[in-house]
Parts: sequence; structure tokens; C-alpha cells
Amino acid sequence: MKPRILIDLERTRYPYSGLGYYGHALARGLQEARDPSLDLHYYAPTSYPIDNRKPFSPLHSLLSVQAKGYDLVHITHQRQHYFP
Repeated sequence: MKPRILIDLERTRYPYSGLGYYGHALARGLQEARDPSLDLHYYAPTSYPIDNRKPFSPLHSLLSVQAKGYDLVHITHQRQHYFP
């Protein structure tokens, strides 16, 4: 069974910021590597062109996003309040 991994790309909403650029580079690097032993999913804005997206909603700042069902969640910064 492949490990399910959720990558937080929420900050790609701001493509000209440091975290936006980091998120874009991370997603691009993971797509180029294409490790078939991993089941990658991305928490990203609907405008961000990537497969296996769990859509971002501004309402998530009020309601916690559930990361259940994932073996690992990678959050891009410490102030992320969307995940419990």
C-alpha cells in the first residue's frame, strides 16, 4: 500500500512571495521526481494547475481542514492555521 501524503501549497495564492515561490518549486520538483511508490495529494487553490488537488477555500480559516486518511502532511510554514 502506497503512503498517502498531503502537501500544503496554500501559499501559492501569492506567487511573488517567498512561500509562494517555495510551494511552486516544491510541487514542480515532486512532479518531476514522480516517485510511483508515493500517493501524493496537494492542498492548493483551485487556480493552481496541479493534479490530485484537495481544493483550498477561504472558509478553511474558520473551519479546520481534516487531514484524516493521510500518512503524512507537509505544511509549508509554522503559522498555518488550516490544519489542527
